[in-house]
Amino acid sequence: VHLIGKSELSDGSGNNLKSAIYTKSKLKISQDSLASEGELTIKGKKQHAINSAKRVEIYSGNVIIDQAEGDGINADGLELYGGKLSINDTKGDAVDCSELIYIEDGELSFNVSSDDKKGLKCDSVIEIKGGKITADVTGKGSKALKAKKTVQIIGGDLSVSLDAKEQFAGTDNDYGYNAA
Repeated sequence: VHLIGKSELSDGSGNNLKSAIYTKSKLKISQDSLASEGELTIKGKKQHAINSAKRVEIYSGNVIIDQAEGDGINADGLELYGGKLSINDTKGDAVDCSELIYIEDGELSFNVSSDDKKGLKCDSVIEIKGGKITADVTGKGSKALKAKKTVQIIGGDLSVSLDAKEQFAGTDNDYGYNAA
């Protein structure tokens, strides 16, 4: 996907697919230098905003997920090499990946306002080597970063704001306040 100019994309309430954008292969956004100034706003009105059977790679441009009834991004992996990724107003996790979340450069911001959800969730490894990450976590029992194997922060700027005033009593024995 080459981002040139400003574009908006959303699914409809009758969407039977997995997301507003769905791909069975790797999704690369603005890999060429000509598309570095583009902007894409995505609204997942029925399910996820972006769903990929492989990885989502962002190199440049501005990707704004403004709504998702499921996850903002649901994929095997997310790799951020540049550009800006902003995720707001999701009913599920901001990012939910099975294999890898890798951030080398760029800017990532997300809010987690739903209860017992995650900002960056990975069944394997979260690796942050650079870039700027801003997280605002207000949902009861929600977490900014959660990986089943490791979270490795080697560089970059990570800022997390927590503001859930009540404890969450979940169904999976996840009793607790929100956390970074």
